[in-house]
Amino acid sequence: AHRPWHRFQHVYIWLIYLLGLPLWAMQDFARSALSLFTKKHANVSFSMAQRIENTIVIGSNLLLTVALPFFFLEWHRALLVCALVNVPSIFFLVVQIAVNHEVPETMSKVVAGRPIDWGTHQVLTSHNFAVGSRAALHLSGGLNMQIEHHLFPSVHYSHYPALSSIVEQTCGEFNLPYNTSASLWEALGKHYQILRANSVP
Repeated sequence: AHRPWHRFQHVYIWLIYLLGLPLWAMQDFARSALSLFTKKHANVSFSMAQRIENTIVIGSNLLLTVALPFFFLEWHRALLVCALVNVPSIFFLVVQIAVNHEVPETMSKVVAGRPIDWGTHQVLTSHNFAVGSRAALHLSGGLNMQIEHHLFPSVHYSHYPALSSIVEQTCGEFNLPYNTSASLWEALGKHYQILRANSVP
């Protein structure tokens, strides 16, 4: 359901993206910590030792990347250090996640409850950008080639360019789209279209 503040989400979402990973980590930490005391939040496939380890790892990450500067610096200096260290990397990662799945080509391609082949699902719901760019490949750790990343998660990303032509050809043979954008900027434009369209009640 739309809320009044959704009307401007295409504007303010970029600020939320800047805070994406700390918010994500805090959520994971809260859930992991609660899983130690309540079955409601516990992952039943994890033992108690694994849940304790997860809580310590996530908490340590938050401590080192967010809280530590505040122990040694005045709050405004600590805030500046946190921003300079975290914001560029956070924004780049979160934006990549958004353009890899939240673009017009991937939306509403899979109907809930309808059976679908696993590989087909990965192709329909993933989107590549800057496939021919070695800089994009290495700076993103292969996440710019999201289709290959989903189809071959155990293959090192350096092999994705060789795989992409095979995957694209196979998509054509099975009459599936090979969703891609020429650059990150084009992909961001497509993501903005989704945000703008969803801003209208």
